[in-house]
Amino acid sequence: REWRKYQATFIKLDVQKTKVDIETAQAEVDQAKLAEVEGALTAAKAEVETRKREIQEAERELGRADAVRYKIDQEYRFAKATADSLRYEFESKRAAGSSSAERLSKELDDEVAGMDASHQKLFEAQQKVKEIKDRIAKIVEARDNAQKAHDDLFAVKTRYEKKLEKTQPNIWSLVRNAPF
Repeated sequence: REWRKYQATFIKLDVQKTKVDIETAQAEVDQAKLAEVEGALTAAKAEVETRKREIQEAERELGRADAVRYKIDQEYRFAKATADSLRYEFESKRAAGSSSAERLSKELDDEVAGMDASHQKLFEAQQKVKEIKDRIAKIVEARDNAQKAHDDLFAVKTRYEKKLEKTQPNIWSLVRNAPF
């Protein structure tokens, strides 16, 4: 398999080129912008650190609210399943002309009313969970924005580093590509 030596040569060249590209990408980063972004990131991280207790409390509150939302969601789903089952039974009895259709109609109306109440409670619980998540997001928003700006500055370099990680020979690729 004579192509393996060409492949090995290509991989070496690709690795060398990628390393040069990484250095070039690092050099192209605007140092003034980097200093500004790092300063903003440090300040934002410090702000989040000072509000850490508030974030932890909000996360605990979120956990409790989400557990309540889950319980209400289960109740709603069970009520809906029961209402659907009663609706099928009612419509079957009504189509057959059974006298029990009137009784099932009353049960179905009661179950639908309960299902609607559960749906309203579920909506309220979902709103509460969303409000808590929004409150947490607002606290960490500046940090997240600064981190994104920092990551954007190094996006090209990061892409080349990932490429290098995949193309750089390791023990497995050397064994796999060894000339046999």
